[in-house]
Amino acid sequence: MEETRKTRNSSQLLRLPA
Repeated sequence: MEETRKTRNSSQLLRLPA
């Protein structure tokens, strides 16, 4: 259940401007 949350967090970080 925590994996879904981690995946969503990763997506937001990737979307952020490097």
